[in-house]
Amino acid sequence: MTLQKLDDLHQALAEAQACPFAWVAEVSGVFLGPAAAAPQDRDAWMQARFFGPQGEVRFVRQEDGALTPYRVAEDPADDVLDDTRHLMPEFGRTLTVRRILRYDAEDGQAEVAATRMLHWEGRVEK
Repeated sequence: MTLQKLDDLHQALAEAQACPFAWVAEVSGVFLGPAAAAPQDRDAWMQARFFGPQGEVRFVRQEDGALTPYRVAEDPADDVLDDTRHLMPEFGRTLTVRRILRYDAEDGQAEVAATRMLHWEGRVEK
Protein backbone atom coordinates (compact mmCIF):
# COMPACT_ATOMS: atom_id res chain seq x y z
CA MET A 1 0.00 0.00 0.00
CA THR A 2 1.15 3.49 -0.79
CA LEU A 3 -0.05 6.39 1.37
CA GLN A 4 2.14 9.33 0.55
CA LYS A 5 1.87 12.95 1.63
CA LEU A 6 2.58 15.10 -1.40
CA ASP A 7 4.70 18.23 -1.00
CA ASP A 8 3.64 20.05 -4.18
CA LEU A 9 -0.01 21.13 -4.18
CA HIS A 10 0.09 22.14 -7.86
CA GLN A 11 1.50 18.77 -8.92
CA ALA A 12 -1.16 17.00 -6.83
CA LEU A 13 -3.89 19.08 -8.51
CA ALA A 14 -2.51 18.09 -11.92
CA GLU A 15 -2.57 14.41 -10.89
CA ALA A 16 -6.13 14.85 -9.63
CA GLN A 17 -7.28 16.24 -12.97
CA ALA A 18 -6.05 13.04 -14.66
CA CYS A 19 -8.48 10.98 -12.54
CA PRO A 20 -11.89 10.16 -14.02
CA PHE A 21 -14.00 10.68 -10.87
CA ALA A 22 -14.24 13.02 -7.87
CA TRP A 23 -15.92 13.29 -4.48
CA VAL A 24 -15.76 16.78 -2.96
CA ALA A 25 -17.15 17.80 0.44
CA GLU A 26 -17.79 21.48 1.07
CA VAL A 27 -19.76 23.22 3.82
CA SER A 28 -22.52 23.83 1.26
CA GLY A 29 -22.80 20.21 0.06
CA VAL A 30 -21.22 17.15 -1.49
CA PHE A 31 -20.31 16.48 -5.12
CA LEU A 32 -19.80 12.99 -6.58
CA GLY A 33 -19.29 12.55 -10.30
CA PRO A 34 -16.92 13.17 -13.20
CA ALA A 35 -13.73 14.91 -12.10
CA ALA A 36 -14.09 17.45 -14.90
CA ALA A 37 -17.36 18.68 -13.33
CA ALA A 38 -16.04 18.86 -9.74
CA PRO A 39 -16.23 22.18 -7.84
CA GLN A 40 -13.11 24.22 -8.59
CA ASP A 41 -13.14 26.60 -5.60
CA ARG A 42 -10.42 24.91 -3.54
CA ASP A 43 -10.94 27.41 -0.72
CA ALA A 44 -14.36 25.82 -0.12
CA TRP A 45 -13.10 22.20 -0.03
CA MET A 46 -13.16 20.52 3.37
CA GLN A 47 -12.00 17.27 1.75
CA ALA A 48 -11.72 16.13 -1.86
CA ARG A 49 -10.93 12.77 -3.42
CA PHE A 50 -10.07 12.34 -7.08
CA PHE A 51 -10.04 8.68 -7.98
CA GLY A 52 -10.00 5.91 -10.54
CA PRO A 53 -8.42 2.51 -11.15
CA GLN A 54 -4.87 3.88 -10.79
CA GLY A 55 -5.38 5.27 -7.28
CA GLU A 56 -6.69 8.27 -5.40
CA VAL A 57 -5.40 11.79 -4.83
CA ARG A 58 -6.88 13.05 -1.58
CA PHE A 59 -6.96 16.64 -0.31
CA VAL A 60 -7.63 17.27 3.39
CA ARG A 61 -8.23 20.67 5.00
CA GLN A 62 -6.02 21.02 8.09
CA GLU A 63 -6.86 22.95 11.28
CA ASP A 64 -4.64 25.82 10.13
CA GLY A 65 -6.65 26.08 6.89
CA ALA A 66 -3.99 24.54 4.63
CA LEU A 67 -5.07 22.00 2.03
CA THR A 68 -2.80 18.94 2.26
CA PRO A 69 -2.64 16.42 -0.61
CA TYR A 70 -2.03 12.67 -0.29
CA ARG A 71 -1.74 9.82 -2.79
CA VAL A 72 -3.36 6.49 -1.91
CA ALA A 73 -2.86 3.36 -4.02
CA GLU A 74 -2.43 -0.34 -3.63
CA ASP A 75 0.75 -2.18 -4.56
CA PRO A 76 0.53 -5.14 -6.98
CA ALA A 77 1.13 -7.63 -4.16
CA ASP A 78 -1.59 -6.19 -1.88
CA ASP A 79 -4.75 -8.10 -1.13
CA VAL A 80 -7.85 -5.96 -1.63
CA LEU A 81 -11.59 -6.13 -1.11
CA ASP A 82 -13.85 -4.17 -3.46
CA ASP A 83 -17.32 -3.22 -2.27
CA THR A 84 -19.89 -1.75 -4.66
CA ARG A 85 -22.80 0.12 -3.11
CA HIS A 86 -25.97 1.48 -4.68
CA LEU A 87 -26.40 5.21 -4.15
CA MET A 88 -29.27 7.61 -3.74
CA PRO A 89 -30.23 8.73 -7.27
CA GLU A 90 -28.93 12.29 -6.86
CA PHE A 91 -25.39 10.87 -6.43
CA GLY A 92 -25.46 8.35 -9.30
CA ARG A 93 -26.00 4.62 -9.48
CA THR A 94 -23.04 2.97 -7.72
CA LEU A 95 -19.79 3.72 -5.91
CA THR A 96 -17.07 1.09 -5.54
CA VAL A 97 -14.73 1.41 -2.56
CA ARG A 98 -11.49 -0.57 -2.30
CA ARG A 99 -10.14 -1.73 1.04
CA ILE A 100 -6.42 -2.52 1.09
CA LEU A 101 -5.54 -5.24 3.58
CA ARG A 102 -2.48 -5.94 5.70
CA TYR A 103 -1.76 -8.88 7.97
CA ASP A 104 -0.54 -9.00 11.55
CA ALA A 105 3.00 -10.45 11.69
CA GLU A 106 2.29 -12.44 14.86
CA ASP A 107 -1.08 -14.07 14.27
CA GLY A 108 -1.84 -13.40 10.60
CA GLN A 109 -5.13 -11.59 11.22
CA ALA A 110 -6.18 -9.28 8.41
CA GLU A 111 -7.02 -5.63 8.98
CA VAL A 112 -7.90 -2.76 6.68
CA ALA A 113 -4.76 -0.67 6.15
CA ALA A 114 -6.42 1.92 3.90
CA THR A 115 -9.65 2.61 2.08
CA ARG A 116 -9.98 4.47 -1.19
CA MET A 117 -12.64 5.17 -3.78
CA LEU A 118 -12.24 3.13 -6.97
CA HIS A 119 -15.13 3.61 -9.41
CA TRP A 120 -18.37 5.57 -9.83
CA GLU A 121 -21.32 4.93 -12.12
CA GLY A 122 -23.35 7.96 -13.01
CA ARG A 123 -26.96 8.81 -13.25
CA VAL A 124 -29.32 7.18 -15.66
CA GLU A 125 -30.29 9.73 -18.30
CA LYS A 126 -34.05 9.87 -18.89
